[in-house]
Amino acid sequence: MSSLALSRPKEVLKPKRRLPATAARTASLVERLLAAWDANSGVDAGASFELSALALASDPLLPALFAASPLRLELLTETGETLWTVNEASLPGLWLVCPQTGQASSGAWQLELARCPARIAIHAATAGRPHRTMPQDPPAPGLAELWAGLRQSLTAGLGETRVFNLSVPVLDPEAGCALTQALGAAAVLGRLEGQFLRQIASTRWQRVWRVQYRDANARVQLDTLEIGVLPECAAASATELAGTVLRLRALVRGEPGETQEGLGTP
Repeated sequence: MSSLALSRPKEVLKPKRRLPATAARTASLVERLLAAWDANSGVDAGASFELSALALASDPLLPALFAASPLRLELLTETGETLWTVNEASLPGLWLVCPQTGQASSGAWQLELARCPARIAIHAATAGRPHRTMPQDPPAPGLAELWAGLRQSLTAGLGETRVFNLSVPVLDPEAGCALTQALGAAAVLGRLEGQFLRQIASTRWQRVWRVQYRDANARVQLDTLEIGVLPECAAASATELAGTVLRLRALVRGEPGETQEGLGTP
């Protein structure tokens, strides 16, 4: 060995520390998603790529992120058959969309970074084939205030989802029946699991959704109408999504504090 080599400081002689192979795979998945995000100009288009069940299960980061979140949305057919399940990670706007039994040939698993997964948006747009406008007159005298609020929210344009509580005050039976008839036969968009089972249904009117919260005995505990492109529970806000992108970028850069455990806590 030359005298030059012997004179070098010990840290120079040490080999460079290499990331474990599992960590490298995690970074490549996140980097791929962020690269697609940047290529699509971010929030409006989102980003996605296909992901196999095996790749997800062997990844050291993604399973924990999705396991930490209770949100699980089922997209249903008109007969109640589950077509797709949608899971949101503990970071808002990071989604995993999976075809269910019998639907594997219609699409692969998708990992998406978006306000709303494309599969939900497509399903929502075709559910019930809704009309674009609501009539001016309410279907019953007792619904005048509610009806005016719904129409005002619809004409105000796209923005934050607005929620109308139908449970407080409780509608009288005649008004409730008239409202149900006016909304039309519900085309169920999906079910959302959690503390309560939430049933999400489209209505006759575009961007008007009925969301019912049911307990373990299927009794309705909360009945709401939501005005928006999608119900609140099926989409992340632009602010939430921007925060998720920043945290994923920090993960790729290896910044201190951005560990698997840290990412699991918003």
